[in-house]
Amino acid sequence: MGKERQSNFELLRLIAMFFIVLSHIAVLGRGTVIDRDSFTPLSIFIHFSAGLGQVGNNLFILLTGYFLVKGRWKSRKIVTLILQTLFYSWGFFLIFYFGKFYTFTREEMIANLFPILFKTNWFISCYLCFIFFSPFLNLLLRKINRKQHLFLCLFCFFLWSILYIWKTETYLNDFAGFIEVYLIGAYFGLSPVPFKKKASVAMGSLALPLLLAFYALLVYLGTKYDFFLRKADDFTRFYSVSSILVSVSIFLWAREWKVQSKVINALASSVFGVYLIHYNFCVRKVVLPWLYTLLTPLAPSLHILVLPFLALGIFFVCLLLEKLRALLMNKLLLQKILKKISFFDRIDSFFSTENQEQG
Repeated sequence: MGKERQSNFELLRLIAMFFIVLSHIAVLGRGTVIDRDSFTPLSIFIHFSAGLGQVGNNLFILLTGYFLVKGRWKSRKIVTLILQTLFYSWGFFLIFYFGKFYTFTREEMIANLFPILFKTNWFISCYLCFIFFSPFLNLLLRKINRKQHLFLCLFCFFLWSILYIWKTETYLNDFAGFIEVYLIGAYFGLSPVPFKKKASVAMGSLALPLLLAFYALLVYLGTKYDFFLRKADDFTRFYSVSSILVSVSIFLWAREWKVQSKVINALASSVFGVYLIHYNFCVRKVVLPWLYTLLTPLAPSLHILVLPFLALGIFFVCLLLEKLRALLMNKLLLQKILKKISFFDRIDSFFSTENQEQG
């Protein structure tokens, strides 16, 4: 039997995914419903939600680094994720194309047919690309000492988080930011936590209130000074200073949670499906904006109360759809077929850092 998953981290995955869903319905769904440049409770909440989404992305990358740096490279899981991505991309494309729910341009059709290559879901594309890069990075991280690893984390933080404050963005920033956050997660995976339990709890519990206050301050300053106009948008990147610090604080806090639940573990096993469904090209272009229009008759202040419940509803609907997809794939014996293909074992052996260390 395989080792049972740690429910504290599985719960963290669920929370991270809820943050992401809330971010997408609040930001992608609203369109031009509100003025981002006004200092209103809803404007602050929209920015805060956008920030939560990036915190959620970071938490997934931190968890990947934390576990993968000491784990084994499994090609069957990569293939399963690719098939899962294609299932939803092609499935929604066919439904919306033949149902005439959306008029696709030629470029959009190609992007939906080849979603990984054309980055219709940036996180999945970056994740799959990075997975092939990770074994070699893991080998390096196992060779260097703790102080060198910490220096590498801080150096990358300076390059891609601190310098970004002055708008040094390049097309490599997404992938480079992925490496940066992975290095931090791997550091905690290989080294003891440098914070005491009380400090971790305090940082984690205060992280989100401080993030909310930070966005409120930036939005306010943006209405008073041109230099700060839409500066809050610059801090809704997953590699921004605020997103990194808040994510790390929550991650360290989650390490201290004492929880073990088979229900949590079962639900968390489907979170990638939730991501693929609600962030699907067709869903975010048509469904999310339509859902947000249901809120337009309400006063803006009520949007703040309703949006989290709407996000929760989307979360559980996607969770149910993913469970049904997994059940269908099991009926088709997909996992058993993949296990019988020995070619994947040779791929795993090639990418094994243990073999590289011995060699």
